[in-house]
Amino acid sequence: MTNQFVKDKARAEVEDALKSECRIVVRILDRTWILERVFENNRHQIAIDALKITGYEAKKRVTGPHDLEREAELRELESQIATTERYQGVEYQLSEDCLRAAILARNLELPRVEVEGRLTRAENIAEKFGSQQQRLRITYARAWSVFWWYDDFHELNRLYDVVEGFAVTSAQASDLGLLTNLWQVLLTTVTAGQLAGEIAKLPSRTAKLKAELKRLAVEQTRPNNALQARTLILLIDLCSAIGNIAQVSEVLIELKEVIAASSGLATYPLSPLIDIVRELGEVLPDNQEYDELFETMLKLAEDRASSGETGRMLLQRGLQKLEAGKRYDAIRLLGRAQPRLAVRECRPEFVIAIAGCSSAYEQAGLLWAARANALTAANHALTEFWEHGQVMSMAVRCVQRLVWLELQLGRVPCALAWMTTARVLAQHLMLQGDRKAAFVEESNTQDVVLGLLLLKADLWELKWLDFMPSLLEHYGLNFSRMALLYALGYEDRLRTDGDISASEGKEAVREFFQNG
Repeated sequence: MTNQFVKDKARAEVEDALKSECRIVVRILDRTWILERVFENNRHQIAIDALKITGYEAKKRVTGPHDLEREAELRELESQIATTERYQGVEYQLSEDCLRAAILARNLELPRVEVEGRLTRAENIAEKFGSQQQRLRITYARAWSVFWWYDDFHELNRLYDVVEGFAVTSAQASDLGLLTNLWQVLLTTVTAGQLAGEIAKLPSRTAKLKAELKRLAVEQTRPNNALQARTLILLIDLCSAIGNIAQVSEVLIELKEVIAASSGLATYPLSPLIDIVRELGEVLPDNQEYDELFETMLKLAEDRASSGETGRMLLQRGLQKLEAGKRYDAIRLLGRAQPRLAVRECRPEFVIAIAGCSSAYEQAGLLWAARANALTAANHALTEFWEHGQVMSMAVRCVQRLVWLELQLGRVPCALAWMTTARVLAQHLMLQGDRKAAFVEESNTQDVVLGLLLLKADLWELKWLDFMPSLLEHYGLNFSRMALLYALGYEDRLRTDGDISASEGKEAVREFFQNG
């Protein structure tokens, strides 16, 4: 054992030589091994006692039930991350799991080197395989950590520029919302004298952030996103106006208008704003504009809570009608449920209501209406991914329903596109067990149905499809490919490729394809 670093090559040579000389297995444990055992196995106190380190007070942390859950989740995550083949083709999810592991380690108050090592691991993977939005969230998590956990204000200042570089070109107000959060803590740091104003560069950073938010705030085609951007601008103005009661009152009046305008907007994030307004009451105990803002928000919160409960009742009854085959009653009830569930807090139920309405329209033979609803449900189910990098499990079901509807409408290119999307989402979710088996079975059934549709195509249509067998092979749709090749008259090629046994007679082959 040595406290020096030993190169792998030198270690191997010495170990082999000693093994030959002494005829026993010899291992050399160097500084790297010692550090790994101390930090990875949380043996800090042993090192402190053995080396008689002074001026160190060991932290005695009481482990509660939430920490036990976090520790178990962290162990499970690290075990999955270590299984590299698990993430083959879904490296994006590997980066997400690495980020989750870093956040768990941070919340467990593990040493900073461990937390930042996990964040670096997530960053390296995201740089190769991730999106800009994922890299933004990872860097934001690092910046948030250095401020709240490690009081490293200069590192926060440096990371602000990195987060800004990822956020300023984004089309999502939620991404600029992360940058706004860092701007607020940077302002607090300067106000508290923990960072010099010239280093923080607040005037130029504020101007750039507000300019980007104003770019999104004027988008008329995205009212949720535009209103969220407008809200963030007002929060920046509110922070800048603290100490000037007249300016604060002006901002509060505008904020009341924004909150009133958010009624009925499904993805507007009201809950975080409620928390901010409640905290603001501590510094504005006697302000008329604040009182009016508070009452407006209180009414909207009450309406949302009441509306959500009513929507859930209508959703339950609508699904019962759908199960009983009462499709028009289901359409009526689920249609009534949707506006009541069209709030961020009820997103899963909202998606179920729209998807249920799609099924009811399909049962009624109204395929285009069914497709429109299925497409809307898929869009809302994927909103969580655009904002937080997480895929809702029901997104796969919505996309698979779109495949069926496109097949019924005869829109083969669209069906192929949705099949591909469904596979990507299923890979991202890393389905296991019964869920994976059910997905594979339904995908195979869709392959068979597509093949049957191609077999029924008219001769004048087939002449335009000679390019498709290779395309179907690319998508892994083996039955569809075989069916199309047979319809195009390439039975000999199917035998040559081994898709049809050489001993199989022509009559048996024809019967197989005719009967599906």
